[in-house]
Amino acid sequence: MFVVGGQFTSELCLWTMFSSALT
Repeated sequence: MFVVGGQFTSELCLWTMFSSALT
């Protein structure tokens, strides 16, 4: 579960950066 949470955090971080770059 820890690994899944870590992967989710990485995905969320990348998505946040990507979204921020678009705006």
